[in-house]
Amino acid sequence: MTTMRKLTREEEKTFSAVRARLLGGGGPASKGYYASAAFTVSPVAAEGLGTWACDKNWRLYVDPANLPGGEAGWDVAQCAEIFEHELNHLLRAHAERMDIHCGSMKNPQQANIATDLEINDDFPATGFLASIGVTPTKFGLENNKTAEWYFDNLPTAEQSPEDGDDDKQSGDGDGNGGATDGGSASPNCGSGSGGSPVEGELSEESDIAPAISGGKAEITRKSVAQSVKEHEQQHGRGTAPGGLSEWANIQLAPPTVPWQKVLAAEVRRGIRYVAGHQDYTYTRMSRRSSAAPGVALPAMHSPKPRIAVVVDTSGSMSMEMIHEALNEVRGIAAAAGCTGDDLTLIQVDSDVADVRPFTDARKVKVNGRGGTDMRVGVEAATKMKNRPSIIIVLTDGYTPWPTQRPNKTALVAGIIGDSNSGSVLENTRAAMPWARVVGVGGKR
Repeated sequence: MTTMRKLTREEEKTFSAVRARLLGGGGPASKGYYASAAFTVSPVAAEGLGTWACDKNWRLYVDPANLPGGEAGWDVAQCAEIFEHELNHLLRAHAERMDIHCGSMKNPQQANIATDLEINDDFPATGFLASIGVTPTKFGLENNKTAEWYFDNLPTAEQSPEDGDDDKQSGDGDGNGGATDGGSASPNCGSGSGGSPVEGELSEESDIAPAISGGKAEITRKSVAQSVKEHEQQHGRGTAPGGLSEWANIQLAPPTVPWQKVLAAEVRRGIRYVAGHQDYTYTRMSRRSSAAPGVALPAMHSPKPRIAVVVDTSGSMSMEMIHEALNEVRGIAAAAGCTGDDLTLIQVDSDVADVRPFTDARKVKVNGRGGTDMRVGVEAATKMKNRPSIIIVLTDGYTPWPTQRPNKTALVAGIIGDSNSGSVLENTRAAMPWARVVGVGGKR
């Protein structure tokens, strides 16, 4: 049975010594980048747990027997390894990732093993954690894979690790599994690892230790990730564990939204904007004409959306990206009901090279390949017999732009190229603050 309580003053001192050992001093071997996380977790004494574990709320459960000087016989360095392991479960959001990956089909023990494997391949093969815990090589699996990959590729329950040690496949968080505690029941890493909650895991409202909010957890992750990168900048690549370094890169990467979704949203917004405009027409009479005999009253109507796609066919454009973007536009237009004569392709370099209905990007024969002036294409679109409701310009952005918004026409500029997140996008938005500007993939 596990009993949860606050650490005693003496246990707090011992825990502080473990934390200091983990964070270390200066130099390349220092792991001070963990400081933000190491001081954010709330340690809890978990008598009878038999190991260290964590929950989704950033509580760290520590059996006093598994502190330095305790009955398990772990020293400060060994406890520091276990502490680092548990922090990685929290930093890498293993609970959330396993919920997303597995959903209702999640096997908690398999999830715990998978997340352990993602962490433990960063530790020395001759170290304490590797000796008592699960590692990819013990299951005949490759290192440097994600927890999701390990979950999908773990051997079946009947299969054992290579060394046949049943204790080491038990799914316990740090892998002590009786290897050092005389064969006691194997605990797990808790809900923070994506596994099952440990016995007696605290509720969010417990006053034994505070629960950390999701917002604070994300702030902590960003802080640690930034510290990892700063450590590598100061001491060189390879001075932080490889898996942790890759995690930091992902954590600090700007959020990305598929450009296809952004383009689709902007096109549909433009279609809705123009389609929502109503005007009077004498092509049919108002239903109120009977109230004014002898007077022709016009009816109201909404114009049918039409799309003109102006494509930059100058020599600087990537043909693969042009065709990919055209296919997206065709799909969007078809979904919006803009097909046939309602969808026109205008090829432009420094002059209009071709104007025709657009049906299939694969059948487009590209004309032009000279200079670049998208103003010519926009002007040509506005002078079409059936004026378009929305003009989509696909270009690398190195072009002069119209200074005024086309009358009663929305304009979307899709900037194609590797620089679409930088100055080209900013310059385009500055030149046309009334237009929708979207970054479209990269040159390939």
